[in-house]
Amino acid sequence: MKSIPALLADRYEIVRRVGTGGMADVYLARDTQLNRQVALKILHSQYAGDEAFVERFRREAHAAANLQHPNIVQIYDWGREDDYHFIVMEFVEGRSLKDLIAADSPLPSHQACEIADQVLDALATAHRAGLVHRDIKPGNILLGRDGEAHVTDFGIARAASGDTMTQTGTILGTAYYLSPEQAQGHPTDGRSDLYSLGIVLYEMVAGRRPFEGDSPVTIAMKHVREHPKPPSEHNPSVSTDLSAIILTALAKNPEDRYSTAAQMRRDVRAFLEGKDVTAALPAPSGDDTQVIKTVGPVQRAATRRPGWMVALALALLVGGLALGAWSLINLLRPMVGGAEVPEIVNRTPTDAENVLRAAGLEPSFQGNEPSETIEEGRVTRQLPDPGHRVTTGVAVQYWVSSGLPFVAVPDVKGIAFNQARARLEQAGLTVGEREEVFHETVPAGAVIDQNPRAEAQVRKRTPIDLTISRGPEVATVPNVVGMDERAALQALFNAGFRPQQVDDFRADVPNGVVFDQDPAGGQQRPSGSTVQIFVSRGPEEFAMPNVVGMTEANARNELQRRGLVVRTQNVFTSDPNERGRVLRQDPTAGTPVRRGQTVTIQVGSS
Repeated sequence: MKSIPALLADRYEIVRRVGTGGMADVYLARDTQLNRQVALKILHSQYAGDEAFVERFRREAHAAANLQHPNIVQIYDWGREDDYHFIVMEFVEGRSLKDLIAADSPLPSHQACEIADQVLDALATAHRAGLVHRDIKPGNILLGRDGEAHVTDFGIARAASGDTMTQTGTILGTAYYLSPEQAQGHPTDGRSDLYSLGIVLYEMVAGRRPFEGDSPVTIAMKHVREHPKPPSEHNPSVSTDLSAIILTALAKNPEDRYSTAAQMRRDVRAFLEGKDVTAALPAPSGDDTQVIKTVGPVQRAATRRPGWMVALALALLVGGLALGAWSLINLLRPMVGGAEVPEIVNRTPTDAENVLRAAGLEPSFQGNEPSETIEEGRVTRQLPDPGHRVTTGVAVQYWVSSGLPFVAVPDVKGIAFNQARARLEQAGLTVGEREEVFHETVPAGAVIDQNPRAEAQVRKRTPIDLTISRGPEVATVPNVVGMDERAALQALFNAGFRPQQVDDFRADVPNGVVFDQDPAGGQQRPSGSTVQIFVSRGPEEFAMPNVVGMTEANARNELQRRGLVVRTQNVFTSDPNERGRVLRQDPTAGTPVRRGQTVTIQVGSS
């Protein structure tokens, strides 16, 4: 199996693995751009081709990215590289609640409720955003070194009005913490999370879970059929009030639980502050009493009454008149009484609910939705519309903006700036900072790089920073004609060019002097490009240079540079200073020679 790269997305440098789960591994990584520690969650490679797993993984990123709360692990980024799908999130340095329970349970009631209080605060935010976590358990609650709780892993979170928790017969979530409705595959809402948190709170203070079993199915059935024992039976130090809070959260019927996370949190806060809680211990379960309607005597009485048909007709007539009158009254009531629906669009949810209640109406939050016109956290629309007269107590539905919608950043690298801008604007994005740099290969005016990167999910109108090529850096070619070859080479190097030397015989130009160059001096050329210089080697017929006393290597270089063919003879010498040096040459110095002519040098040897 291919190993995970040490650097993902050219940005996230993996340090070490810090956790393993059924779907993914979590690594400590370093964001090289922002120089900060992050947690990198990487989907197991065997699931990369499974669309269901990949979709759940993507859902986690989308679900949590919009949730901004100190007790919710923040999502920074997500993406894919080769077969690896990853989520980049806040790194919480500490341990999970699961580890704390394993080491120290049962926990003191005050400590357990402090943790539950923070989790409920996080859940209240998620539920207001229309998201149900669906997998609250100790392993998904992280405790920082400061003791603060952080809820993570929104991998199976869905909108509160979403489908059920079964997929191809598989129950999503952990069996020990499933609500009865999850176990049965029924629709879920925020009260399902409160049930799961009730199990977690029970485990923290009792030192054990309320339902155990040999298999997930057995445990799930106990959630559906069995009532939990009060946690005080396992830990006598658990008070009646705390038992009442926990058992209220664990009611089988969602209608009997706390209606919202905020309501449960008020009881938890009251317990922490030593005040009275609203929850009460449920009465011991017993047989339900059913009232059976007796229809026999009525029928016998009917047969004894000879005018029963007339009585029935009169009853139907009176009933019909009463029903008609009641319908007419209800039809006319909004016109003559009731309440006028106030305008709540663009208000905060709290403000909107206060306005509706003041008008005698019942607010009904329907969920979050993206909006390009209403800022995040304010009401986007309402039903009925403002100005309608309705019966007092009628529910007014409203939706809250989750901010601008998310879009995928298009890939604009390699195309001209104007095309890149058009492509970004078409996606609902804007051009951010624009930096221009020289580049050897990318044409001038084209995009070299972008930030955020292509395929990243960002909100509409997010500015995308672009790095634009200025093309290769250009410089003025120096004029080196007439210079000595060494001076010419140095001048070209200093100007940022790569000189290429060509030697030729010129009777009118002294040996070693540049007589031509290409391109000519004064022209603009890309830095690093090649400039040819043509160096004279003097006339084709010239006087044989004197190489006696030179080392063999230097003498050979000097003669070959002038176009002569060198032949070497080794001759004995007793003088160590003469060894390796030219003792004699043929032709002798000053003798006329021509290019291509063979000359002999005698080199001293032992």
